[in-house]
Amino acid sequence: MAQGQDEDAAPWPDQICVPYLMVLNLPLTRHDGRYWADPLWAKDLLLHTKYIPDLTLFCPIRDETPPADWLSIEGIKIISAGPPGHRLYPAAPILAAKLWPAIARAKLVHVGLGGWPYPMGWLATPIARLRRRFLLTIIESSFWRVPRGASLPKRTKAAIIERLNTVCVNSCDLALFTTSEYRDSLATSPRGRTYITPATWVDASQLLSIPAAQEKWRRKSGRFLFAGRLTEQKGVTDLIQAIRSTRCQVDIVGNGDLIELCQSAARELPGQIRLLPPVSYGDEFSALLDDYSALILPTRSDEQPRVMFDAFARGIPVIASSTSANVELIEQSGAGKVFKVADASELAEAMENALANPAQLEQLGLLGLDFAAARTHPAMHQHRAALILEAMRSAGHSHAT
Repeated sequence: MAQGQDEDAAPWPDQICVPYLMVLNLPLTRHDGRYWADPLWAKDLLLHTKYIPDLTLFCPIRDETPPADWLSIEGIKIISAGPPGHRLYPAAPILAAKLWPAIARAKLVHVGLGGWPYPMGWLATPIARLRRRFLLTIIESSFWRVPRGASLPKRTKAAIIERLNTVCVNSCDLALFTTSEYRDSLATSPRGRTYITPATWVDASQLLSIPAAQEKWRRKSGRFLFAGRLTEQKGVTDLIQAIRSTRCQVDIVGNGDLIELCQSAARELPGQIRLLPPVSYGDEFSALLDDYSALILPTRSDEQPRVMFDAFARGIPVIASSTSANVELIEQSGAGKVFKVADASELAEAMENALANPAQLEQLGLLGLDFAAARTHPAMHQHRAALILEAMRSAGHSHAT
């Protein structure tokens, strides 16, 4: 459990009461006899403990002093896979030898299929199948996929990772995906059940009521917001190009490889483009969102941005590129507009239309409130817990109190 989180809250009614092993490449830090995680990962782990009383995390471990804002992890068993990065896994047999007894103790094995230098799920999946354990994976991103025009070595590497991840997904008793595209492309011949469960980290306390959202709309400045990593895949160059041909005012929040491009654009177009310092995710980010009339999401990658739910929770519509993930959520919520991926001209037109129709933006934003209300971070976990329990029941596993 993470210190500083709602430690006294009662566990949820549905409980997965079997030894549950998570095999993930996401590292923790070990310091002063305790394990530490960044605040967002600690928050998510806490929610896992609400319905998994016997939870073990098999992950890389750093031995160093954690950043000041990291939280200690309690109530979870930790098994070290070794240090993260290129030093991890000096030989696959050594890592497999660590995984074998951990999987032997577990009844449910949850594998991750991402991470450097390779996903530990690639080793854990065949071991779990050999030991006849219930096998689960959750696909929330596809970092390995490369854009069109990538070099042959990069395309070859991406194809190999795609194939191995497809094999793992098809081996699972249950596979959960944040988008339909992930399920359609990876669950090509699944042995178990598959479901779509979008990723959201919004808390109920961050949801505005309709009257509160309407009151905030009366004080909007008309500015738009981009919040995310400043990279090509996030569409930052498309955004800068689009802004140059509009009257729109856009604030940019984030860090990344293209920060110098953003700084240069802000100097060139003072007032129209402002580069703001990053803010903490959660209440501080929610308060920042309240100042804006729309969130701009010009993403080029196919992952589902969680920030869409943060905008919806504050009654703010989204102007997003037409990736499969973005289109799926905007069609379901009705809380935004889409433009062609990597098309700065269409983005500029969408932004100009939005600027000229503030009343329509407010209507779209209020639709997002209803959509987000049933899709908070705890609700996402409760939904996933129910799907896991039902899949275990169907597979004949003893699972619940």
